[in-house]
Amino acid sequence: ASRIQAKLIVEGANGPTSARADNIINEKGIMVAPDILANAGGVTVSYFEWVQNRLGYKWTRERVNRRSDRIMKDAFEAVYKTSQDYNVPMRIAAYIVAIDKVAQTYKSFFLASSKFAFCKKSQWVPSFGVLTSSSNLAVKNHRIMVSA
Repeated sequence: ASRIQAKLIVEGANGPTSARADNIINEKGIMVAPDILANAGGVTVSYFEWVQNRLGYKWTRERVNRRSDRIMKDAFEAVYKTSQDYNVPMRIAAYIVAIDKVAQTYKSFFLASSKFAFCKKSQWVPSFGVLTSSSNLAVKNHRIMVSA
């Protein structure tokens, strides 16, 4: 990793960079498009295929490309913005975006559920032990914390 002279690394494989190499790459200021972001296009198109099979549709190549391009651009922009906002590497930013999506999903689920209708923002739900809001997401020393 110390001999890498690239300005950008796009991880095409799953987990190709060790934690030690990741630290060296980050110290050198090399931008990394992490595996979970770089490989998301294939997963997205696989999802499109699943939807088409379930509904009996057949989309044109142009429609698939247009949709996947939009989703990938949006994903990159969200991760890049998070990287800048929290001053963290792209890999950590990708984790933050992913965790925030999960937190927002839980929040939507719990707020929509009559069983949890009285939960207040940022309140712990005892039976599940999850936060109902991602507004208390914090990053310190490249560690992601969610607090009540």
